[in-house]
Amino acid sequence: MKSATASNVVDPAAAILRSLGYEVSARSGIGAQQQWRAKLNDTTLVASSAVELLGLVKLIECREQGMLDTDQA
Repeated sequence: MKSATASNVVDPAAAILRSLGYEVSARSGIGAQQQWRAKLNDTTLVASSAVELLGLVKLIECREQGMLDTDQA
């Protein structure tokens, strides 16, 4: 399988975030760049795309499950 970040994965990523209970919003940021937000309870995530937000959610899940030894990449 081959996949890349493109417009055809934005809506599915946002839909997955919503199915996980996040409130998802997008608005124009500086220049032409959008700023995406996902909010769940007291957690607010900010990124430049829904795909990046989904990645942040997965990183948080992995950290909470003890799958990450460190915060360094």
